Amino acid sequence: DSGVAAKDMNFRAFALLGECPEIAASLLQSEKINFYDDQVFVKQPKTSERTAYHQDSSYFHFEGDQACTMWIPVDPVSFDSGTIRYVRGSHRWGFFKPNVFVSQMAFPGADGDTLPDIDGNEADYDIVSYELEPGDMLVHHHLTVHGSAGNATLRQTRRAASLRYCGDDIRFK
Repeated sequence: DSGVAAKDMNFRAFALLGECPEIAASLLQSEKINFYDDQVFVKQPKTSERTAYHQDSSYFHFEGDQACTMWIPVDPVSFDSGTIRYVRGSHRWGFFKPNVFVSQMAFPGADGDTLPDIDGNEADYDIVSYELEPGDMLVHHHLTVHGSAGNATLRQTRRAASLRYCGDDIRFK
């Protein structure tokens, strides 16, 4: 689901009044923080589809450097249930076209360069991932290239909230 903070008062309070904005301001070294948007992701057990490598910024309508995504699971996340895989240092690569998430196919007419075939050549990249417990948090720069495997478990659903924050230098395109 997307835009949950606009529909659910408790989620909105968590996103706007909890510790997340304060953490984002500190990490981004920003005087002011703006909540940009949110999504809730669910990968059911036995989901074979991967989330293709992508940058979050490709889907947003802003420019600047001070923006981040916080990914907060509510279920244990294991390598089998689909950890997020980050390409270390990729936030310095530039801007890539958005894709359709389960495929590397770029949106027709989209701005940006074509993302390298990381899915087919993971051994050629410095990829890191982490197993997580409910309440842990991953934070990444909006240009960091990342993706995830499917959920190969038989019974463990993988659910997480994704919150996006913008700092002082972010401007709408």
